[in-house]
Amino acid sequence: MEDSFGRFGASRGLTDAAGHRVEALTPLLARAEGLTLDPALAGTMAGGREGVLGLLRYGAGHAVGAESDTSFEFLVAITRIPAAEPLVPRLFCRRQRRVESIGGMGFELDDEDAWTESEALTARYDVAISPYQDLNWIRQLLSPKFIDWLVSMPPESFAFELAYGDLAGSVEVGDGSVARLEAVWDATATVAHRIAEECAEEL
Repeated sequence: MEDSFGRFGASRGLTDAAGHRVEALTPLLARAEGLTLDPALAGTMAGGREGVLGLLRYGAGHAVGAESDTSFEFLVAITRIPAAEPLVPRLFCRRQRRVESIGGMGFELDDEDAWTESEALTARYDVAISPYQDLNWIRQLLSPKFIDWLVSMPPESFAFELAYGDLAGSVEVGDGSVARLEAVWDATATVAHRIAEECAEEL
């Protein structure tokens, strides 16, 4: 795994960020609050946005709300989209049937399912938003082109969570290869670009 991070970092000009402390920015990251990403890399994503890529490990008695020895491992890419904070407080696009915990987190956010006409999208993802969100804005964000990308291009277990301007894309570790790192890094950059693009329409 460290070798994959080293080779991917060298290919993209990223720097070592091992030990990056996890903050409770989104529900997935909250499960590992206070732990660290290791290995990890930091640098510029496609489009010029700064981000962090790392191996997120939690569980085995350390996850929020978990009372078992089960461990979970995900590759996560984290970045920030300040313009999204006032427009879309929370937007979660979670892979159907992906297991992220044994039980609850100890707290639950008040979210609502986001209505969509796309059967392909709802077959692959659970999409949820904060209450009272502007549904028209969400429908514009989830354009046919973006939906087509979401259901066909990212890795099978890809999911993303946007919370108050912070975006975390993630995949199950899988083989931990360079290709796997590239997939979550680039998919998260694409999601960030699409969200920022739609936010710019409101300016």
